[in-house]
Amino acid sequence: MAGTKGKGSVCAYVESILRTCGSKTGLFTSPHLMTVRERIRICAQPLSVTLFVQYFNHVWEKLNAVPDEELGYFHFLTLLSYYVFKEEGVEVCIYETGVGGERDATNIVSQPVASGITTLGIDHPITLGRGPLDSLSKNIAWHKSGIFKRGCPAFTTLQEPEFLDVLQSRAFELDAPITIVGINPSIRGDVSGLDTEVQKLNASLAVSLANTYRQKLLDSEVLHDEVSEAVLLGVKQCQWGGRLQTIDFGPCKWYIDGAHNTASIKVAGNWFSKIPTAPVPRILIFNQQSEQRGGEALLRDLFNVLTAGGVHIDYAIFTTDLVWMDGTVIEGTTCFDHFIVGY
Repeated sequence: MAGTKGKGSVCAYVESILRTCGSKTGLFTSPHLMTVRERIRICAQPLSVTLFVQYFNHVWEKLNAVPDEELGYFHFLTLLSYYVFKEEGVEVCIYETGVGGERDATNIVSQPVASGITTLGIDHPITLGRGPLDSLSKNIAWHKSGIFKRGCPAFTTLQEPEFLDVLQSRAFELDAPITIVGINPSIRGDVSGLDTEVQKLNASLAVSLANTYRQKLLDSEVLHDEVSEAVLLGVKQCQWGGRLQTIDFGPCKWYIDGAHNTASIKVAGNWFSKIPTAPVPRILIFNQQSEQRGGEALLRDLFNVLTAGGVHIDYAIFTTDLVWMDGTVIEGTTCFDHFIVGY
């Protein structure tokens, strides 16, 4: 699974659907919220401390026998996940790319059951802006579509024309049948957690991917967009922290989202704008100062969306991106970029 926004959510929906339908699932995603063990999940549960230490040490020792200076943090965790899923007898693995797709560490499977591309936008321009094509957006689409494999079904949400042209061209080159997925009418707004059009679209893409697995490996005669009660239950029961998430904590209510690009920050702002008002202070906690992702521009986008929605922010707190300084963990830092908090 690749894309600019929503790929983690789609992976979580696919996992929940297939687990609800009876499969033993493995899910590999990034980043994590609280612990690195969240990146490697079996049947939705982060790998236990005992198993993580056991498998980590085994893989680490094997790799140290022949050191590889080019093996990085993400590469190691990806390799670790494959070993874990194999040893634990996982039946179906769902993988989210880290950055891009073509040269991503997860992109080593030659014949995946299916590949999916979520909504594309401008992200990681320094890394993904370089490629064989003549524009930034085309090169980003080229990198993302690198997960397509010859003869394997590919699915994408409806994209901007410049992105879609590249996806369709690469699919044609690889003889990978590509299907454009819109919002499935059976993914209703009254299903728990589907509060926005973006979430409905992500869930619809997940249904097509999950059903393709059921068709090919479970000999189930289902259409890619068929929504059975089991599939709908899988969508409904999916839980994915840090994405349009609401948490009640004592007298406070927290609205949390990890948006880190223009498209996502607008979705988060619109979501928060539709929340019923209450006569209490509203506080924005914002964490994004990196130049690569344009923290100032994102903050302006968020401000404009909230202002258009009639949302008044009483206080703002800006937190650091620095997790480590002089070997000491800085308290209160987070791996996610933006948090909206309403009291």
